[in-house]
Amino acid sequence: LATATAVMQLYEQGRVRLDDPLQAYLPGFNAANDPQRAKVTVRTLLTHTSGEPGDVDLADPWGLDRPDKTEGIRRALTTPLQSVPGAGFRYSDINFVLLGALIEQVTGDAEDVYVQQHVFAPLGMKDSRYLPTAKACGPHTLSGAAVTWSAPAGRAPAACPAGAWRTSLLPRIAPTARDEESAADPGRNPDYGRLLRGAVDDPTARRMGGVAGHAGVFSTAHDVSVYAQALLDRLAGRPSTFPLKRATLELMTSPEQPGHAPAQLEAANDALRSAAARYPVLRVTDLAHGGATVVEAGSGVI
Repeated sequence: LATATAVMQLYEQGRVRLDDPLQAYLPGFNAANDPQRAKVTVRTLLTHTSGEPGDVDLADPWGLDRPDKTEGIRRALTTPLQSVPGAGFRYSDINFVLLGALIEQVTGDAEDVYVQQHVFAPLGMKDSRYLPTAKACGPHTLSGAAVTWSAPAGRAPAACPAGAWRTSLLPRIAPTARDEESAADPGRNPDYGRLLRGAVDDPTARRMGGVAGHAGVFSTAHDVSVYAQALLDRLAGRPSTFPLKRATLELMTSPEQPGHAPAQLEAANDALRSAAARYPVLRVTDLAHGGATVVEAGSGVI
């Protein structure tokens, strides 16, 4: 919903080029001028062909007593590659942690601020946003890297600072899991054993304060359907508020696996255009999610 769309907006604006090496934007990614790391491009990050492993090291308790986004990005920038860039597909959270850092470097905005203004607002996605722990406004407690709603002792604040989010949202959010980070030494995690509710389920994003390129966005089934319908409308050439051009979406939905020929890409685009034209309306009941997140249609928040 957020990071890939934002990166491709920067691509459309000419501020990011897909085949530029990542080190052109984030020099800390290849401080030693390693020839293999120099092959990691924006495109290989977007398509999970960068050679990065699945995640940063979470064995030690960094970010558990208090969020540490700087450390999370440092680990993403310095994690050794697991394979040769461009050789094959392997999903990696690190890829999108790095893309989030790229967005912030290029735009000068925090990723949550940028996507709120340039992705969610144009689509009217009023219930979609990151929930950074540092920007919680209203009755709550912080338990290490997690925020927890607490019943107000008095009156809730009349106004919240710009960019903040109201903790009155938390009762709408379904708990996702128990915080089991640092199970070998629970004393290192103040939130250990508690239900996560309004704190991102992904441990890396949670340790980074709730805002990362690969995880952290909360939304409703309605908002996700708005996003999906606008995307389909743009692809089919219908009126749409989707904040990317049709050609850009066709590029994003083209197979990028190593070894694909141009004819295969065109066939895939033809099939996609045909499918979009056949299904002009996407219903909320058609939505599904392949991960651990639960979507409650109407009022629930991812």
